[in-house]
Amino acid sequence: MVDTSTKAHCIHKRFVSELGDLKVRDIIEPLSQLQHLDSNTAHEIWVALFPLFWAATPKDERTDLERGMVSLLTKIIIHVKLTRDECCSIASGWYSPSLAGM
Repeated sequence: MVDTSTKAHCIHKRFVSELGDLKVRDIIEPLSQLQHLDSNTAHEIWVALFPLFWAATPKDERTDLERGMVSLLTKIIIHVKLTRDECCSIASGWYSPSLAGM
């Protein structure tokens, strides 16, 4: 009869060996699906993980990521501003549907 400590050790050893087969995409893909379910969940995921990913990114690759993030954030800010301005335009009465596509 195998005692419980030996059995637990075997289970742990198998678990650790399976971790060696784990790829980053095995974690990221399910997380990327979860973030679409709820904005609070998305926020929690990225606040927790972004510092870890950033620290693990080689410094020579950070420049490319920074450019991409600046571009994305700029698009978001412009979209928010246009949406806000469109709402103000409608409220003030000078909204023109032909300007909405600009």
